[in-house]
Amino acid sequence: MRSDNLYREPGKEEPLPGGYVLSDRVESLTYRFIDATGKEYETWDSGGQVDAQRNRAPASVLIRLSLVNSTDKERPYRFMTRVRIPFNRPEAP
Repeated sequence: MRSDNLYREPGKEEPLPGGYVLSDRVESLTYRFIDATGKEYETWDSGGQVDAQRNRAPASVLIRLSLVNSTDKERPYRFMTRVRIPFNRPEAP
């Protein structure tokens, strides 16, 4: 399993205050992790204590993206996709 942290300079231990700008048009970007039974989670920790997550990748990930609509701020452009992860089961010892 993997975990990523974004840093501006190699060897720099702390991210910039306020984070990094991906795009000035992104209003929101969210991920929902889905286990083999279809239950959604806001976070996923394969090394944690939740049985459905332990030593596994999620069965799929739901990704939602909202982009700013410059002509109508109340109606952002919304996109959604679900990515299936076929090899999410733990390996046999």
